Amino acid sequence: MKVYFLAPSYPFRGGMVSFVAIFHSKLREKKHSTKILSFTKQFPNWLFPAKSQFETSKQILEVNQKPVFAPFSPLSWFRTFREIRKDEPEIIIFNWWIPFFAF
Repeated sequence: MKVYFLAPSYPFRGGMVSFVAIFHSKLREKKHSTKILSFTKQFPNWLFPAKSQFETSKQILEVNQKPVFAPFSPLSWFRTFREIRKDEPEIIIFNWWIPFFAF
């Protein structure tokens, strides 16, 4: 099955990034074709509470990802839609965990 994720992935940090990487890896172990359409930026700088949005750990989970989406940038929504339509995945998994991303 061809499964796509619309979610943050490495080099971003956070629990969702780790969750998506592990889920992605487990699906690939089951011989599914997977791809993560990742974020170009998780938050506008003025909204991000910490110093950096990026992972600094040496332990990273390698994933098949392409950064195309910025939740606060409607132009990126069209670019992401074109990417999805071009590749025609069977399933798209959206990660949504805070109201800011509801749009």
